[in-house]
Amino acid sequence: MNKPAFLILGSILLSLFVRVSLAETQLLAPHTSVASHHGEGTYYFYNGGGHCSVPAPAMLTAAMNQTDYNGSQACGGCVRVTNRNNGKSVVVRVDDSCPGCNPGDVDLTDAAFAQISPLEAGRIPISWDYVACDYPSLQLYFMEGSSQWWTAVQVREQRYPVSRLAYRESGSTGAYKEIGREDYNYFVERSGMGTGPFDLRITDIYGHVLEVGDIALQPGAPINTQQQFPDNEVKGVVSRAGRGQSFSK
Repeated sequence: MNKPAFLILGSILLSLFVRVSLAETQLLAPHTSVASHHGEGTYYFYNGGGHCSVPAPAMLTAAMNQTDYNGSQACGGCVRVTNRNNGKSVVVRVDDSCPGCNPGDVDLTDAAFAQISPLEAGRIPISWDYVACDYPSLQLYFMEGSSQWWTAVQVREQRYPVSRLAYRESGSTGAYKEIGREDYNYFVERSGMGTGPFDLRITDIYGHVLEVGDIALQPGAPINTQQQFPDNEVKGVVSRAGRGQSFSK
């Protein structure tokens, strides 16, 4: 083999190695929603009615920047926000979006902001990450007006933010059908899910999966599933035929 041909072959092999390395890095990299974030913290006055379409909780809340809001995936997630100037932290639930915020920013309620900084500061450097919400049981809520022909369902009081939801006829062994998510925090099946009951497969941002069975179509009434995502250290699928079965490691 002459020298030019050897150099060409070497360049090709090096290029392939770099591409494979980059691909492996992309596969192993954490999802942006579960990594630590940095940005600026601000505050606003909030009395419920945020973009996430959930009842105002007893705990403190915040609005997430549009990038990390991620089409409402952040809704219901609990976030620990730390003031990088003094190290003080506060835990809030994401109930709203902040279209005017930059990526990484969090717009806290005035009460939450006051936990980590004087309100006079107005804007502070922060870091934040998702933490477990302290809810004993995940809830489901079918929007008022839902029917067998048009169905909107929301996940509430989840330990970690929900990334996907799928359904099938209860008791079926068929494949689950995924439902698209709207920006106002409902998974909507525009052609309807049918009369029910349903089996639902719910996945959080860490890959934990709940399979909740025998869910009736009850618009306007919160449904307690008697289940919850496990701690983040536990991986796996919760498989159940009916209500009341708990997660096992």
